[in-house]
Amino acid sequence: GAFSIVRRCVCKATKDEYAAKIINTKKLNQRDIQKLEREARICRKLMHTNIVQLHASIPEEYHHYLVFDL
Repeated sequence: GAFSIVRRCVCKATKDEYAAKIINTKKLNQRDIQKLEREARICRKLMHTNIVQLHASIPEEYHHYLVFDL
């Protein structure tokens, strides 16, 4: 979309591959950032074979990273 891209990433310790959704938070308002954080909390709780698992939610100054199964 207009605010994010998805990249393949690899855990250095385990060599496991993941999909990292990189969201540019510079263009988001405070309400959008709260929605993003809420979505991450909900995704962490979802456990189903047809839903990709969220492994990490990493906020930084200008980007937010969501790390999912490939």
